[in-house]
Amino acid sequence: MVEAVRRRATCRLCGSTALTLALALEPTPPANAFVDAADRDTPQARFPLDIHLCDECGHAQLLDVLDPQWLFQRHRSATAEVPGGVESSDAWADDLIHRLRPRRGALVVGIGSNDGTMLRRFDEAGMRPQGIEPAVDLARSAISGGVPTFPGFFSPGIAQRIEEERGRAELIIAHNILAHADDLAGVIEGVQQLLARDGTLVFDVAYLLDIVEQGLVDAIRHENLDYHTVAPLVRFFHSWDMELVAIQRLNGRLRGFVRRLGSGQRLDPTVQALSELEARAGLATVGAFRGLARRLEATRRALWSLLQPVRQAGGLIVGLGAPAKSTTLLYQLGLGPDVIDFIADDSAWKQGLCTPGLHIPIRPTEALYQRPPDAVIVFAWEHAEAMVARHRACLGVGGRFIVPLPEPRLA
Repeated sequence: MVEAVRRRATCRLCGSTALTLALALEPTPPANAFVDAADRDTPQARFPLDIHLCDECGHAQLLDVLDPQWLFQRHRSATAEVPGGVESSDAWADDLIHRLRPRRGALVVGIGSNDGTMLRRFDEAGMRPQGIEPAVDLARSAISGGVPTFPGFFSPGIAQRIEEERGRAELIIAHNILAHADDLAGVIEGVQQLLARDGTLVFDVAYLLDIVEQGLVDAIRHENLDYHTVAPLVRFFHSWDMELVAIQRLNGRLRGFVRRLGSGQRLDPTVQALSELEARAGLATVGAFRGLARRLEATRRALWSLLQPVRQAGGLIVGLGAPAKSTTLLYQLGLGPDVIDFIADDSAWKQGLCTPGLHIPIRPTEALYQRPPDAVIVFAWEHAEAMVARHRACLGVGGRFIVPLPEPRLA
C-alpha cells in the first residue's frame, strides 16, 4: 500500500518553479487500488488530485507523485480485455504502418506495451517488435504471446541494453508514457539513445483541450501526472534537439510524431493550428480550469436530477463498467455505496473486488439480470452504445441507462 506521496517542486517540461494551483478536485485513492471484499471495512488513504499550471511554459500537471512501482507494476488492465481494445490497437498500428512505412525487419519498440497486442500487429507485418512494460503480469502475457518484452520502467539503461542487443529503433511508440512518467527528461534521454537517426517517436496522451471543453474529468487521476497541450510540448522537444513534426487530435487524445532536428521533414500545419487553438481557449491560464470546475458542478447537478426520482422511489441503482477512470467519477460526482448497490464488469479479475476507497462491490454482468435495475450508470461511457445495446434486456419497466459524460443523458 502507498504510505506517502512525494511533492514535486518543478515543472516536468521546463523545470520552472513558478507553479500555480489551477484545479483542486476531491482527493481519491489510486484509481486501480481495488480491494478484496474481506477488506471492505478497512479505510484506504486518499491523495491530492490537484492540477497546477506552469507560469513559464503553460504546462498542466499534478505535483503530488505516488510511487510508480505501486501504481503500475500491479496494473492488470490488458488491452485484449478492454471493450474494443484489440480493434483500436490494430487500427493504430495499421495507420502507423501506412503513414510511416517502416521497412521489413525494422525494430519497433513499444514503451508501455501492455500485453503486446499492438506490437503483434507489427510482427505480422514483418517487423521486429520489442516491448517494455512495468506491469509484470502484462509483460508475461506479452512474452507468452511471442512479443519480446522487458518487465520494467523505460530508462536510458534499458534503452542502451536494447540498442546493444537489437540495434536502434526505426519506430518508438509511447502510449500514455508522456503522461505517466515523472521523469520525462529520463524518458527522452532513453529515446535519444535508442531511436535511429531517421526514426520516429510516436506518442499518445489525453488532450487537455478536450478535457476542458468536454468536461472529461475522469481523465484526471494519479497515474496521469501530465495533461498535455501542443505548445509546451513543442518547446520541450526543441530543448532535446527534437521536433514535433505532426499532430493528430483523435477522440479526446493527442497523437504526436517527433523526429530529430534536421530530419528534413516538413512541419505539418496541424502543429501551429492546434497551438493557436489552445491560445484562444486560454489553456495556459487558470480561467480555463475554473470553467472545467463549473462544468463538473453542472454535470453533478444534472446527474442527480436523473437519479433523485429513482432514489426517492427506493429503486435499484447500479453501475456498468469499472475502469480506472470510474474512481475519479465516483468521488467527483458524489456516488458512494449509499447510492450505487454494485457495479457490473466483464473483467474476471475485478469481479469479487470492491472499488477503491468507496468499496462498492464489483460483480459479473450476469448480476444485472438477477433483479432488474431501475437505473444503470455507464461508467465505461466511451463504450456506452455497445454496452447499452448488449444489456438493454436487463432493465425492468421504466428502467433507464444513464451516460454521465460528456454530459449526463439517458441512453
